[in-house]
Amino acid sequence: MADLTHLDAAGSARMVDVGGKAETRRVAVATGLIRMSPAALVAIRDGEVPKGDVLAAARIAGIMAAKRTAELIPLCHPLALDAVTVDFAIEAQALRVTSTASLTGRTGVEMEAMTACSIALLTIYDMAKAIDKAMVIGEVRLLSYTDKFGDQTPDQQRQFSVEMMRSAKETAEYVALSQLGYPAKIIPGDVIVASLIDGAPANDVLDPGDTLLSADGVQLHTIDDLGPILQKHQPGDVIQVEYDRPSGGKGSGDVELIESGDGTNRTIIGFQPFDTASAELPFEVDIDSGAIGGPSAGLAFTLTLIDELTPGELTGDREVAVTGAINIDGSVGAIGGLASKTSAVKQRGATIFIVPSAQGEEDIANARAVAGDDLTIIPVDNVTQALQALAKYGGNGLDLGTPGKQYQPAE
Repeated sequence: MADLTHLDAAGSARMVDVGGKAETRRVAVATGLIRMSPAALVAIRDGEVPKGDVLAAARIAGIMAAKRTAELIPLCHPLALDAVTVDFAIEAQALRVTSTASLTGRTGVEMEAMTACSIALLTIYDMAKAIDKAMVIGEVRLLSYTDKFGDQTPDQQRQFSVEMMRSAKETAEYVALSQLGYPAKIIPGDVIVASLIDGAPANDVLDPGDTLLSADGVQLHTIDDLGPILQKHQPGDVIQVEYDRPSGGKGSGDVELIESGDGTNRTIIGFQPFDTASAELPFEVDIDSGAIGGPSAGLAFTLTLIDELTPGELTGDREVAVTGAINIDGSVGAIGGLASKTSAVKQRGATIFIVPSAQGEEDIANARAVAGDDLTIIPVDNVTQALQALAKYGGNGLDLGTPGKQYQPAE
């Protein structure tokens, strides 16, 4: 059994001495649910609880509680927190609270995140108990790294974010300029592992984020180079692959090939690649994504670039928010955490929220439950539908034409 660090040799309680530890970046995320009647949930969503704005009160209470964790739990260290956030998402007859605490210091912030979540849940109960005294608080827990990010190391997660954001921007530039008739091309890029097929032998050699340098002795420049190599082999054959790993440098290993399992009888290595294609554009485009990571800003990038390249306003005079991954063909892909994004968008005062139809009916219904009557959720399949939706609310998306067809590069 592991030693209990809060007990000394005599078994007496003590505060752990962390003075010898190095200061590092520490983040903890906690989550919990409060289940309630539909009437209570609707009242909270619509701001009709007699005591006032339930979510605003719960957020403040959670943040305040995190800052005073050491006063509530005897052996916790008083911490100078860098940040605390408390977010809410409506689920089936329940309200989920997710809290995040962070600092740069010598000890973790797990208890601060858990305290913020717990007090926020208790505040929701207190604010809404006049409507539903049978509300039940439960499932309060700390999210592990795997809960948040899956089976990826921090280096792999950073590589994922960089590649997804680079791909999102490149694709947005290509789609936006093509929509307007500009001459734009897609150039294939490196072969980078996005994910591995469960049970494939490749899992023993490759990791997500690896760049494949060669396969079966043949140098790889793009994903298209893999096809002819694999066509020479059958499932069960073993080939050597060379890779470059973000956290470990170059390496190699033998991989047993498998059948694709999609009815095409193809022989594959057993991974899904990133879309690393780059856009060849007639002029320089620079999208400053700041600290944003991942692909969910792809549609927003595309529409913003179209707006910048054309006269007038795509959004008219409305406050519009947009989310969705963007694909090379202009279709819009699903994203994660739509209900949470909807809550954030609503709090920022937007009146229209364009989202991917690919989310599915249930996810969109949950988002509409969060949005209430003040925020209109508009699902779209592609960029053209997004432009049509904006035009319906006063934008000029139907009047853009194809100005790029007249573009002449400077001599």
